[in-house]
Amino acid sequence: ESVGRNSLLLLNVPPDTRGLIHEADSTRLMELRAALDEIFSVNLAAGAHIEAGNVRGGSSRFCADNMLNDEYDSYWASDDDVTTVSFTVTLPEQHSFNLVQLQEYIPLGQRVSAFTIEVLNEDGTWKQVAEETTIGYKRIVILPQSATTAVRVNINSSEACPVLNGFALYMDPGLNEK
Repeated sequence: ESVGRNSLLLLNVPPDTRGLIHEADSTRLMELRAALDEIFSVNLAAGAHIEAGNVRGGSSRFCADNMLNDEYDSYWASDDDVTTVSFTVTLPEQHSFNLVQLQEYIPLGQRVSAFTIEVLNEDGTWKQVAEETTIGYKRIVILPQSATTAVRVNINSSEACPVLNGFALYMDPGLNEK
């Protein structure tokens, strides 16, 4: 419940009596690394376009597409008086995913306190697939597998204007096996 929720994973793997990580632990850690590399190797939002309901001063410096450019210090922001706002990610083609990754630009503080995620149905209606609190440095929201051409994030409550520098979609096939 803590990983991907603005927290770091503490593995707490102690050395054995030789001062080394036990071979069984080492093997499991390498398997974990390989699984994470596979799950997060393809950002399904690559090539997408984002439009936000508000952009700080209408400036391209703070445009919503900044959430996709992999530059940490590049971010989307709304005007100071806008604390509830939505942005829509339009994918270049339909994708199936079950993980949504969001990141706030933490040098300006953690701001978002409530948000929802919606996917566009084939009939043009929106379906809410998640209702969450806080984003922070990095938040990975686990969803039921969804296939869509667009995702909408609604910032429903924020302590100050939202400032986000990351959005991504991923597919973890292992989640569907559970």
